[in-house]
Amino acid sequence: MSKKSISSAIMAIIVIVVIIIAGVGGYYYYTTTQAPPPSKSVTKIGLLLPGPTNDLSWNEAGYVAAQELAQELNASGQPTTLSVTSGVYTTSDITPAMTSYAQGGYSLVIYVGYQGQVSANTLNTTYPNTGYILVNGYARGGNVETIVVRSGEWGFIMGAEAALLAPSNGKVADIAGENVGLETWAAQGFTLGVNYIDSNFNRTVTPEVVYVGNFDDPAAAESAAATAVSGGANVLYCQGDGITEGVAAAAVQYNVPFLFTEYNATSEAPGNTYGGILFTYAPVFKAALEQWTTYHAWPSQPYYMDFQNNGVTFWMSSKVPSNDATVLNNIYNALVSYKIQVYYLESNGTLVYTPITPSYSSL
Repeated sequence: MSKKSISSAIMAIIVIVVIIIAGVGGYYYYTTTQAPPPSKSVTKIGLLLPGPTNDLSWNEAGYVAAQELAQELNASGQPTTLSVTSGVYTTSDITPAMTSYAQGGYSLVIYVGYQGQVSANTLNTTYPNTGYILVNGYARGGNVETIVVRSGEWGFIMGAEAALLAPSNGKVADIAGENVGLETWAAQGFTLGVNYIDSNFNRTVTPEVVYVGNFDDPAAAESAAATAVSGGANVLYCQGDGITEGVAAAAVQYNVPFLFTEYNATSEAPGNTYGGILFTYAPVFKAALEQWTTYHAWPSQPYYMDFQNNGVTFWMSSKVPSNDATVLNNIYNALVSYKIQVYYLESNGTLVYTPITPSYSSL
Protein backbone atom coordinates (compact mmCIF):
# COMPACT_ATOMS: atom_id res chain seq x y z
CA MET A 1 0.00 0.00 0.00
CA SER A 2 1.28 3.43 -0.88
CA LYS A 3 1.97 6.14 1.63
CA LYS A 4 -0.89 8.11 0.14
CA SER A 5 -3.29 5.22 0.68
CA ILE A 6 -2.10 4.76 4.27
CA SER A 7 -2.60 8.45 4.98
CA SER A 8 -6.11 8.32 3.52
CA ALA A 9 -7.01 5.32 5.66
CA ILE A 10 -5.69 7.00 8.81
CA MET A 11 -7.69 10.12 8.06
CA ALA A 12 -10.83 8.08 7.54
CA ILE A 13 -10.33 6.36 10.90
CA ILE A 14 -9.79 9.73 12.63
CA VAL A 15 -12.97 11.13 11.10
CA ILE A 16 -14.97 8.11 12.26
CA VAL A 17 -13.58 8.41 15.82
CA VAL A 18 -14.36 12.12 15.91
CA ILE A 19 -17.91 11.45 14.76
CA ILE A 20 -18.37 8.78 17.44
CA ILE A 21 -16.94 11.02 20.17
CA ALA A 22 -19.09 13.92 19.02
CA GLY A 23 -22.15 11.70 19.05
CA VAL A 24 -21.45 10.33 22.51
CA GLY A 25 -20.61 13.77 23.85
CA GLY A 26 -23.74 15.25 22.34
CA TYR A 27 -25.86 12.50 23.89
CA TYR A 28 -24.19 13.02 27.25
CA TYR A 29 -24.74 16.79 27.04
CA TYR A 30 -28.37 16.36 26.10
CA THR A 31 -29.21 13.81 28.76
CA THR A 32 -27.39 15.54 31.62
CA THR A 33 -27.80 19.21 30.79
CA GLN A 34 -30.91 19.57 28.70
CA ALA A 35 -33.24 17.04 30.27
CA PRO A 36 -35.62 18.83 32.73
CA PRO A 37 -35.29 17.85 36.39
CA PRO A 38 -38.13 15.87 37.90
CA SER A 39 -40.83 18.26 39.09
CA LYS A 40 -41.79 18.48 42.75
CA SER A 41 -45.41 17.96 43.62
CA VAL A 42 -47.22 21.11 44.65
CA THR A 43 -48.05 21.41 48.35
CA LYS A 44 -51.60 22.68 48.74
CA ILE A 45 -52.68 24.52 51.88
CA GLY A 46 -56.25 25.62 52.48
CA LEU A 47 -56.97 28.38 55.00
CA LEU A 48 -60.46 28.97 56.33
CA LEU A 49 -61.28 32.05 58.39
CA PRO A 50 -64.46 32.80 60.33
CA GLY A 51 -64.06 36.53 59.64
CA PRO A 52 -62.37 38.92 57.18
CA THR A 53 -58.66 38.91 56.35
CA ASN A 54 -58.25 42.53 57.47
CA ASP A 55 -59.83 42.54 60.93
CA LEU A 56 -56.63 43.72 62.68
CA SER A 57 -56.96 40.73 64.94
CA TRP A 58 -57.63 36.98 65.00
CA ASN A 59 -58.31 36.43 61.32
CA GLU A 60 -55.67 38.78 59.96
CA ALA A 61 -53.02 37.18 62.17
CA GLY A 62 -53.85 33.76 60.71
CA TYR A 63 -54.02 35.11 57.16
CA VAL A 64 -50.63 36.84 57.36
CA ALA A 65 -49.01 33.77 58.93
CA ALA A 66 -50.31 31.43 56.21
CA GLN A 67 -49.00 33.80 53.55
CA GLU A 68 -45.60 33.89 55.24
CA LEU A 69 -45.48 30.10 55.31
CA ALA A 70 -46.38 29.77 51.62
CA GLN A 71 -43.77 32.36 50.65
CA GLU A 72 -41.11 30.60 52.73
CA LEU A 73 -41.85 27.22 51.16
CA ASN A 74 -41.83 28.59 47.62
CA ALA A 75 -38.55 30.43 48.26
CA SER A 76 -36.99 27.21 49.53
CA GLY A 77 -37.88 25.34 46.33
CA GLN A 78 -41.07 23.64 47.48
CA PRO A 79 -43.90 24.71 45.13
CA THR A 80 -46.80 25.70 47.37
CA THR A 81 -50.32 26.89 46.71
CA LEU A 82 -52.31 28.73 49.37
CA SER A 83 -56.05 29.11 48.98
CA VAL A 84 -57.96 31.33 51.40
CA THR A 85 -61.68 31.33 52.14
CA SER A 86 -62.88 33.97 54.59
CA GLY A 87 -66.18 34.65 56.26
CA VAL A 88 -67.11 31.00 56.87
CA TYR A 89 -68.48 30.97 60.39
CA THR A 90 -71.22 28.34 60.58
CA THR A 91 -71.02 24.59 60.00
CA SER A 92 -73.24 24.91 56.91
CA ASP A 93 -70.55 27.11 55.32
CA ILE A 94 -67.48 25.42 56.76
CA THR A 95 -68.27 21.81 55.77
CA PRO A 96 -68.60 22.41 52.00
CA ALA A 97 -65.48 24.60 52.02
CA MET A 98 -63.48 21.89 53.81
CA THR A 99 -64.90 19.25 51.47
CA SER A 100 -63.86 21.24 48.42
CA TYR A 101 -60.30 21.51 49.66
CA ALA A 102 -60.11 17.80 50.50
CA GLN A 103 -61.46 16.83 47.08
CA GLY A 104 -58.92 19.16 45.50
CA GLY A 105 -56.03 17.24 47.05
CA TYR A 106 -55.06 19.74 49.71
CA SER A 107 -52.52 18.38 52.18
CA LEU A 108 -53.46 20.62 55.08
CA VAL A 109 -56.65 22.52 55.86
CA ILE A 110 -56.40 25.13 58.62
CA TYR A 111 -59.43 26.61 60.31
CA VAL A 112 -58.65 29.57 62.56
CA GLY A 113 -61.34 29.06 65.18
CA TYR A 114 -63.21 26.51 67.25
CA GLN A 115 -66.21 26.75 64.89
CA GLY A 116 -64.58 24.29 62.46
CA GLN A 117 -64.54 21.41 64.92
CA VAL A 118 -67.84 19.75 63.89
CA SER A 119 -67.03 19.92 60.18
CA ALA A 120 -63.50 18.55 60.61
CA ASN A 121 -64.74 15.65 62.71
CA THR A 122 -67.46 14.90 60.15
CA LEU A 123 -64.94 14.70 57.30
CA ASN A 124 -62.31 12.93 59.39
CA THR A 125 -62.58 9.45 57.84
CA THR A 126 -63.99 10.47 54.44
CA TYR A 127 -60.80 12.19 53.33
CA PRO A 128 -57.96 10.48 55.22
CA ASN A 129 -55.20 12.08 53.14
CA THR A 130 -56.09 15.59 54.27
CA GLY A 131 -54.97 16.82 57.66
CA TYR A 132 -57.18 19.28 59.51
CA ILE A 133 -55.80 21.62 62.14
CA LEU A 134 -57.97 23.92 64.22
CA VAL A 135 -56.76 26.98 66.07
CA ASN A 136 -58.49 26.90 69.44
CA GLY A 137 -60.14 23.54 68.76
CA TYR A 138 -61.30 21.39 71.62
CA ALA A 139 -61.08 17.78 70.39
CA ARG A 140 -58.42 15.70 68.67
CA GLY A 141 -58.33 12.39 66.83
CA GLY A 142 -57.73 10.78 63.45
CA ASN A 143 -56.59 13.44 61.04
CA VAL A 144 -57.90 16.31 63.19
CA GLU A 145 -55.47 18.25 65.38
CA THR A 146 -55.75 21.41 67.44
CA ILE A 147 -53.59 24.38 68.34
CA VAL A 148 -54.07 25.39 71.98
CA VAL A 149 -53.66 29.13 72.48
CA ARG A 150 -52.85 29.79 76.11
CA SER A 151 -54.91 32.92 76.48
CA GLY A 152 -54.88 33.05 80.28
CA GLU A 153 -51.27 34.17 80.48
CA TRP A 154 -51.67 36.91 77.89
CA GLY A 155 -54.87 38.10 79.59
CA PHE A 156 -52.91 38.26 82.85
CA ILE A 157 -50.24 40.60 81.55
CA MET A 158 -52.79 42.75 79.73
CA GLY A 159 -54.70 43.11 83.01
CA ALA A 160 -51.47 44.00 84.77
CA GLU A 161 -50.62 46.66 82.19
CA ALA A 162 -54.13 48.11 82.25
CA ALA A 163 -54.01 48.35 86.06
CA LEU A 164 -50.63 50.09 86.01
CA LEU A 165 -51.82 52.63 83.42
CA ALA A 166 -54.98 53.45 85.39
CA PRO A 167 -55.16 55.71 88.47
CA SER A 168 -54.66 53.87 91.75
CA ASN A 169 -58.42 53.86 92.39
CA GLY A 170 -59.41 53.65 88.73
CA LYS A 171 -61.30 51.25 86.51
CA VAL A 172 -60.26 49.26 83.43
CA ALA A 173 -62.47 47.59 80.82
CA ASP A 174 -61.91 44.46 78.77
CA ILE A 175 -64.11 44.53 75.64
CA ALA A 176 -64.39 41.00 74.24
CA GLY A 177 -66.34 39.11 71.59
CA GLU A 178 -68.23 36.14 73.00
CA ASN A 179 -68.04 34.42 76.37
CA VAL A 180 -66.56 31.20 74.96
CA GLY A 181 -63.27 29.27 74.98
CA LEU A 182 -60.12 31.31 75.02
CA GLU A 183 -62.15 34.54 75.19
CA THR A 184 -63.41 33.44 78.59
CA TRP A 185 -59.96 32.34 79.75
CA ALA A 186 -58.31 35.56 78.56
CA ALA A 187 -60.95 37.61 80.40
CA GLN A 188 -60.36 35.62 83.57
CA GLY A 189 -56.63 36.13 83.16
CA PHE A 190 -57.23 39.88 82.69
CA THR A 191 -59.08 40.05 86.00
CA LEU A 192 -56.32 38.07 87.73
CA GLY A 193 -53.70 40.45 86.33
CA VAL A 194 -55.55 43.49 87.63
CA ASN A 195 -55.93 41.86 91.05
CA TYR A 196 -52.25 40.95 91.07
CA ILE A 197 -51.23 44.58 90.64
CA ASP A 198 -53.75 45.67 93.27
CA SER A 199 -52.45 43.21 95.85
CA ASN A 200 -48.77 43.90 95.19
CA PHE A 201 -48.80 47.68 94.69
CA ASN A 202 -51.49 48.84 97.13
CA ARG A 203 -53.95 49.84 94.45
CA THR A 204 -57.71 49.41 94.06
CA VAL A 205 -58.23 49.25 90.31
CA THR A 206 -61.55 47.66 89.36
CA PRO A 207 -61.69 45.34 86.30
CA GLU A 208 -64.80 45.14 84.10
CA VAL A 209 -65.36 42.58 81.35
CA VAL A 210 -67.90 43.35 78.62
CA TYR A 211 -68.87 40.77 75.99
CA VAL A 212 -70.20 42.31 72.79
CA GLY A 213 -71.93 39.04 71.87
CA ASN A 214 -70.26 38.47 68.50
CA PHE A 215 -66.89 38.61 66.79
CA ASP A 216 -67.60 40.92 63.87
CA ASP A 217 -69.44 44.07 64.96
CA PRO A 218 -67.03 46.99 65.46
CA ALA A 219 -69.93 49.43 65.93
CA ALA A 220 -71.32 47.41 68.84
CA ALA A 221 -67.82 47.19 70.32
CA GLU A 222 -67.35 50.94 70.02
CA SER A 223 -70.66 51.51 71.76
CA ALA A 224 -69.75 49.06 74.55
CA ALA A 225 -66.36 50.74 74.99
CA ALA A 226 -67.96 54.19 75.10
CA THR A 227 -70.38 52.99 77.77
CA ALA A 228 -67.48 51.58 79.78
CA VAL A 229 -65.63 54.92 79.62
CA SER A 230 -68.73 56.84 80.63
CA GLY A 231 -68.97 54.43 83.57
CA GLY A 232 -65.47 55.35 84.70
CA ALA A 233 -63.10 53.14 82.70
CA ASN A 234 -59.66 54.74 82.38
CA VAL A 235 -58.14 52.09 80.07
CA LEU A 236 -59.66 50.04 77.23
CA TYR A 237 -58.39 46.59 76.35
CA CYS A 238 -59.76 44.75 73.33
CA GLN A 239 -59.46 40.96 73.15
CA GLY A 240 -59.52 41.20 69.41
CA ASP A 241 -61.55 39.19 66.91
CA GLY A 242 -63.32 41.52 64.49
CA ILE A 243 -64.12 44.25 67.02
CA THR A 244 -60.71 45.88 67.40
CA GLU A 245 -61.47 48.81 65.14
CA GLY A 246 -64.47 49.83 67.26
CA VAL A 247 -62.65 49.73 70.60
CA ALA A 248 -59.72 51.66 69.13
CA ALA A 249 -62.10 54.32 67.83
CA ALA A 250 -63.57 54.75 71.31
CA ALA A 251 -60.09 55.04 72.81
CA VAL A 252 -59.26 57.84 70.39
CA GLN A 253 -62.58 59.61 70.93
CA TYR A 254 -62.26 59.61 74.72
CA ASN A 255 -58.45 59.83 74.74
CA VAL A 256 -57.78 56.84 76.99
CA PRO A 257 -55.01 54.21 76.72
CA PHE A 258 -55.76 51.35 74.33
CA LEU A 259 -54.43 47.75 74.44
CA PHE A 260 -54.90 45.24 71.60
CA THR A 261 -54.72 41.49 71.08
CA GLU A 262 -53.56 39.16 68.28
CA TYR A 263 -52.49 41.63 65.57
CA ASN A 264 -50.80 45.02 65.82
CA ALA A 265 -53.60 47.59 65.74
CA THR A 266 -51.46 50.63 66.53
CA SER A 267 -52.47 52.20 63.21
CA GLU A 268 -56.04 52.55 64.48
CA ALA A 269 -55.04 54.55 67.55
CA PRO A 270 -51.39 55.58 67.21
CA GLY A 271 -51.52 58.17 69.99
CA ASN A 272 -53.42 55.95 72.41
CA THR A 273 -51.89 52.50 71.94
CA TYR A 274 -49.76 51.42 74.89
CA GLY A 275 -49.27 47.72 74.25
CA GLY A 276 -50.72 44.45 73.12
CA ILE A 277 -50.40 40.80 72.29
CA LEU A 278 -49.09 39.53 68.94
CA PHE A 279 -49.70 36.09 67.45
CA THR A 280 -47.02 34.27 65.47
CA TYR A 281 -48.82 31.36 63.79
CA ALA A 282 -46.38 30.68 60.94
CA PRO A 283 -43.90 28.35 62.77
CA VAL A 284 -46.78 26.31 64.20
CA PHE A 285 -48.44 26.03 60.78
CA LYS A 286 -45.11 24.91 59.30
CA ALA A 287 -44.53 22.29 61.99
CA ALA A 288 -48.04 20.93 61.47
CA LEU A 289 -47.61 20.77 57.70
CA GLU A 290 -44.27 18.95 57.95
CA GLN A 291 -45.69 16.52 60.50
CA TRP A 292 -48.74 15.64 58.44
CA THR A 293 -47.08 15.39 55.02
CA THR A 294 -44.27 13.25 56.44
CA TYR A 295 -46.18 10.87 58.69
CA HIS A 296 -49.89 11.33 57.93
CA ALA A 297 -50.37 11.29 61.67
CA TRP A 298 -50.38 13.87 64.43
CA PRO A 299 -48.08 13.94 67.49
CA SER A 300 -49.21 12.72 70.88
CA GLN A 301 -49.74 16.27 72.18
CA PRO A 302 -51.55 19.22 70.61
CA TYR A 303 -49.64 22.21 69.33
CA TYR A 304 -49.34 25.22 71.62
CA MET A 305 -49.02 28.94 71.13
CA ASP A 306 -47.76 30.70 74.21
CA PHE A 307 -45.10 32.97 75.64
CA GLN A 308 -42.78 30.01 76.13
CA ASN A 309 -42.42 29.18 72.41
CA ASN A 310 -42.92 32.73 71.09
CA GLY A 311 -46.19 31.74 69.44
CA VAL A 312 -47.57 34.63 71.47
CA THR A 313 -45.50 37.70 72.29
CA PHE A 314 -46.00 40.75 74.46
CA TRP A 315 -45.44 44.16 72.87
CA MET A 316 -45.15 47.37 74.86
CA SER A 317 -45.09 50.95 73.59
CA SER A 318 -42.38 53.40 74.58
CA LYS A 319 -45.19 55.55 75.97
CA VAL A 320 -45.40 53.25 79.01
CA PRO A 321 -43.64 54.95 81.96
CA SER A 322 -40.24 53.39 82.66
CA ASN A 323 -41.13 52.18 86.18
CA ASP A 324 -44.26 50.45 84.87
CA ALA A 325 -42.30 49.00 81.96
CA THR A 326 -39.85 47.42 84.40
CA VAL A 327 -42.70 45.86 86.36
CA LEU A 328 -44.31 44.50 83.20
CA ASN A 329 -41.07 43.06 81.86
CA ASN A 330 -40.51 41.27 85.17
CA ILE A 331 -44.05 39.88 85.10
CA TYR A 332 -43.59 38.76 81.51
CA ASN A 333 -40.36 36.94 82.37
CA ALA A 334 -42.08 35.34 85.35
CA LEU A 335 -44.87 34.06 83.11
CA VAL A 336 -42.36 32.66 80.61
CA SER A 337 -40.47 30.84 83.36
CA TYR A 338 -43.68 29.72 85.14
CA LYS A 339 -42.81 31.62 88.30
CA ILE A 340 -46.28 32.98 87.77
CA GLN A 341 -48.51 30.15 86.58
CA VAL A 342 -51.85 31.51 85.55
CA TYR A 343 -53.42 28.14 84.84
CA TYR A 344 -52.66 24.52 84.24
CA LEU A 345 -54.02 22.09 81.69
CA GLU A 346 -55.86 19.16 83.18
CA SER A 347 -55.93 15.77 81.47
CA ASN A 348 -59.36 16.48 80.01
CA GLY A 349 -58.20 19.70 78.42
CA THR A 350 -59.96 22.05 80.82
CA LEU A 351 -58.13 25.22 81.71
CA VAL A 352 -58.18 25.89 85.44
CA TYR A 353 -56.77 29.03 86.97
CA THR A 354 -54.57 28.59 90.01
CA PRO A 355 -55.03 31.13 92.80
CA ILE A 356 -51.40 30.76 93.79
CA THR A 357 -49.09 33.44 92.41
CA PRO A 358 -45.88 34.73 93.98
CA SER A 359 -45.61 38.22 95.39
CA TYR A 360 -43.97 40.71 93.08
CA SER A 361 -41.09 41.18 95.54
CA SER A 362 -40.09 37.56 94.97
CA LEU A 363 -39.76 37.89 91.20
